[in-house]
Amino acid sequence: MRTGLSTYSALGALLAAALVDAGCHCNDMMETESDGSSTSTSTSTGGETSTSTTDGTSTSTTGDTTTTSTGTTADPSSTTLPETGEVDPCADFGELCFVLGPTVLGGVQVGALATIEVGGDEFPDLVAATAGGLVLLDNAGLGELSMVSTVGAGYAWVDVAVGDIDGDGDPDVVGVGVDKMQMMAPTMLLVVTNEDGVLGEPTAVPMSDGASSLALADLSGDGDLDVIAVAEEAGLLALLLGDGGGAFTPSLTLPCGTAPVDLVVTPIDGDAAADVAVANFGASSLGVSLVSGGVPGEVKSFALGGAPRALVAGSLAKGARHLISVGEGDDLLEVLVADDVGDLAAVGAYPLADIPGALALGDFNGGGTDVAVALRGLAAIGFYLGDGDGNLAPYTTFNVLADPSALAVGHFNGDNRPDLAVASEGVEGGVRLLLSMTEAP
Repeated sequence: MRTGLSTYSALGALLAAALVDAGCHCNDMMETESDGSSTSTSTSTGGETSTSTTDGTSTSTTGDTTTTSTGTTADPSSTTLPETGEVDPCADFGELCFVLGPTVLGGVQVGALATIEVGGDEFPDLVAATAGGLVLLDNAGLGELSMVSTVGAGYAWVDVAVGDIDGDGDPDVVGVGVDKMQMMAPTMLLVVTNEDGVLGEPTAVPMSDGASSLALADLSGDGDLDVIAVAEEAGLLALLLGDGGGAFTPSLTLPCGTAPVDLVVTPIDGDAAADVAVANFGASSLGVSLVSGGVPGEVKSFALGGAPRALVAGSLAKGARHLISVGEGDDLLEVLVADDVGDLAAVGAYPLADIPGALALGDFNGGGTDVAVALRGLAAIGFYLGDGDGNLAPYTTFNVLADPSALAVGHFNGDNRPDLAVASEGVEGGVRLLLSMTEAP
């Protein structure tokens, strides 16, 4: 799932990076960053809110709901976040506290991240989509990442998804990218298989309409992972069926809205089967395609307050199905809840401190599923804390990297507390870990 800039803005940035950067610079840069405490408050009348792409819990009400949110902008200048290895690093951070790992891939613009396990240990590793190829980053569990390999260096990579596409038990990678020798051509599906922890060179699958974001899921119900993608310029949703051996065949395309930039695959109606939701930046809407018999149906549109940049799915209270987006123009985090026929109702809108990008879900303080938002203008990650009953409250921001573009959640140091990996698409680039030191209440 890609978040942040539109695909075409991102490709422009990637091309510029590719022209000046013929590979990966892997500087381990220790940086001093700061967090800001938030005085935002949020009140909700008659509805619930939910956020992010991991299952949490969320109470929500359908029908006529009125939700209001008020908040003050979090102060982006505050106490320096401690680096890994410092003693008693979280004494002054209250409910949430983190330590920062060193930056890797300094100077490399990263458009997307995904967790992958290739080292055979208990710690999740990462793959990063860059202008110089798909980069595999090893995580040894100490808060530091190291570059293992780069594949597909002839492509500018835009998005990535991870799953076992060939049935051998090892996680593989599919991505979206463009041949750097033909930058004006449509983006292609790039398939990378994993053989005993070694990523191979990609196989390119042409897509006539290109793609801006993709996901892996077994939509057809045959036990093999399929690719679901959206094409921003064409306004299309595409399904490519997997054969279980690592190959994909185009199956269908559907109109899905204007300038789709992101998508999620998640149960939306009441039948527990996976459906598809699309963030339509150009129409300020979400599009929902309910899947029946393994086939995505006609896309139905639901209006948002702003133009969505990122979309996640999850539950902030038991039994609820939420879609959460962040949008430009209104700089809002918006929450919608699905009913048993797949219709969406808005149940929450929260002001953001700055231009939003990526989203992620996790229970970062032990009190319920929370939402992390990449705030590009503040070089920060903002947190909205959930109480486990569907309520969210703006909490604080932590400065991590300039122009954060992608987030990934994982237990990166093996302590069973969710941590964040953060990537930057800015000039300084980079990836670093934000390790949770929060004690559950």
